[in-house]
Amino acid sequence: MMTMALTLVSLPLVFPVVYTKFRMPQLAQIMVLIGLILNLSSTLGPTIGGYLTDTFSWHWLFLVNIVPGIAVAGAVWLLIDIDKPEVSSRRRREWRYTRMHGR
Repeated sequence: MMTMALTLVSLPLVFPVVYTKFRMPQLAQIMVLIGLILNLSSTLGPTIGGYLTDTFSWHWLFLVNIVPGIAVAGAVWLLIDIDKPEVSSRRRREWRYTRMHGR
């Protein structure tokens, strides 16, 4: 049930991000890749989860995600360029907004 709730919340956010980040030659490839991932995850997830639960125990459903989680966190840390906020310009805008709407 929790997986369904997370899917319903996160799935509508994927497509607007993809459409704003990619243009036509890459957009088609990315959409095919996302469709493939969504279809495979809904098929393979319960299958692998059932196998792990029957063969080992339900604890392995969580333990098996440690290594991929660390790998994805490291890849995001190294590959995604996260902009640093410019605090000085934000403070200036906040004061301007406060003065404009504070009266």
